[in-house]
Amino acid sequence: MDELQEWIEAHRADRHPSTIEKLEWLVHDGHLPAGLMRDVFTDCGDLAFAMATHLEDGPQLTLGLQHLIDAKDCFVRSAKRQRDRAAAEVATADDDA
Repeated sequence: MDELQEWIEAHRADRHPSTIEKLEWLVHDGHLPAGLMRDVFTDCGDLAFAMATHLEDGPQLTLGLQHLIDAKDCFVRSAKRQRDRAAAEVATADDDA
């Protein structure tokens, strides 16, 4: 269990349900392969953890976490595209050899 997941479990009773729900979307559950995609996901989770520990619950925190979830999705797709392009370049180089 990572630090964010531990924090969520420890604060589930004293934080607003919407804060907890948004944070749960930013806990890495092992579904991404090791590498850039997982690193990007983890960085977003780290930022969410920092915001949740520094800021009080409220509409702006909830909205900020939702935007971070949206941004995380974009960042992970960008990392996947980068990985796929690199793999295609390697495959093309192997075909040319």
